[in-house]
Amino acid sequence: MDAYGYFNGYCPQYNEQRTILIEFAEVSFIGSLSPEYKKMSFRCNDVDICNYLDEYGRCPIYVKAPHHP
Repeated sequence: MDAYGYFNGYCPQYNEQRTILIEFAEVSFIGSLSPEYKKMSFRCNDVDICNYLDEYGRCPIYVKAPHHP
């Protein structure tokens, strides 16, 4: 089951706190009793004009977000 979560962090593009939506995929590991999550993608209204995306196209807020919703 996929999950979504909002994460707030510092945006260097606008020099302020911003919120992005992150999509997580549920992954299961053998021997683990509870599901784990992996960050899959993010949504930000200003991603097309952002000058701070890393070499993989990820925003700094996404990179610092936790790995669970």
